Amino acid sequence: MMQSKSQGIEPRAIRPTGWLLLLLPLTTILVTGCNTMSGVGQDLEAAGEGIEQSAEQNKDY
Repeated sequence: MMQSKSQGIEPRAIRPTGWLLLLLPLTTILVTGCNTMSGVGQDLEAAGEGIEQSAEQNKDY
């Protein structure tokens, strides 16, 4: 009896240029969202404070 091979799709590695094409737009969006690099720190701090306030409001103990 012959056994048939499964014809699944083999995973392929993303080439370095593929990673660049994925990361470049993401980086552009993140950097243009803040006016300066110091603005990144302020944005992260504000996000952390929001998470902290939400956690305080929703804690059960």
